[in-house]
Amino acid sequence: MKKWYVVSTHPQQEARAEENLTKQGYSVYLPCFMKKCRHARKTTVKRKALFPGYLFVSFDRKQQGWSKINNTFGVKHLITQGNFLPTVPKEFITSLQEEEQEGALLNPELKPGTAVKFLRGPFSEQIGTLCQMIDKDRVSVLFDLLGKQVKIQASSLELTPAG
Repeated sequence: MKKWYVVSTHPQQEARAEENLTKQGYSVYLPCFMKKCRHARKTTVKRKALFPGYLFVSFDRKQQGWSKINNTFGVKHLITQGNFLPTVPKEFITSLQEEEQEGALLNPELKPGTAVKFLRGPFSEQIGTLCQMIDKDRVSVLFDLLGKQVKIQASSLELTPAG
């Protein structure tokens, strides 16, 4: 019976470990979010690991050897507690996967109630409050416009946490 386990990876090698473990036939899950990075006045969006240095692997200990995992490029080791190999509840993995698909992990800094600033467009530099995540790319923002509270929908890529 397959169960989920935690794998520790070498620094910034999560994607490499994911690729190599997948090639070996393991089921692998690397939860990610999209992060805006600014450099030289350009904003780019990069995929980042939600848990830097870790990913999840699913396998049946009786059918697949797990010593191969520790010898995979990008992997440091499976997380153990002494000689015990702890499992991760399937519900936790399923919940993370659902949140990632719904866009809730798009940018963990952007949550309802967060003060946000528009990066570009007609509301550039305006500050508002994120009301809700509509889907993985769209959000609802409340801000003051000519003394009135106005709610608009915007791309989450146009926003950054204010402050």
